[in-house]
Amino acid sequence: AILLRAVSPGLLRRLLPVIVSMVCSVRRFQAGDVTPTATFQLETDIERHLRELGRVIMEWTLNQLEPDDPGLLPPQLHWRGEYYSRRTQRSPLRRLACLFGPIRLSRYVYRPLDDAEHCLFPLELALGLVDGTTPALADHVGRLSADLTQKCVLRELSTRGITWGVGTLRKVQQTGPAHTKSFVRIGFRRGRRDSSRPCGVS
Repeated sequence: AILLRAVSPGLLRRLLPVIVSMVCSVRRFQAGDVTPTATFQLETDIERHLRELGRVIMEWTLNQLEPDDPGLLPPQLHWRGEYYSRRTQRSPLRRLACLFGPIRLSRYVYRPLDDAEHCLFPLELALGLVDGTTPALADHVGRLSADLTQKCVLRELSTRGITWGVGTLRKVQQTGPAHTKSFVRIGFRRGRRDSSRPCGVS
């Protein structure tokens, strides 16, 4: 009952299938002979389910940050000498990589008023994404890269469902984790317009 009250129904609906699968793995182990092979299978199953729980929670949480109503966001932003105008529809980032694996992120896009090519995604800036990579994963990649070859790093990432090429890996290695850099604030708070700050990015 406490869990039902504390967790959003939308998140709970996504978590329940994973939890049920993990419980089934435990029951299969309990119903069979206790052997090294069965123990190995149980441990790897639990690891896989826990990682999927983390992936689901991460994806759901990040997609709740921007309000559904675009009117709660600033209509224009000023960033690095350029002015940007908000679009009413969210744009999907289909392959955002986090520690738990790939996730999808829908975020609002701001297009430059002077028709320049580069768009602005304030949520990505606020989260500190590096080439479609979360700060924690970028940090993890940096630590792996200190001791492993690129091939070994890519192999380890593939166990998380992350299929990068050498080019993407090099970009993340060169950029480094975003949590070591200055944070970016965007002009809204969750669920309502932030009237205490100007409509801009600082």
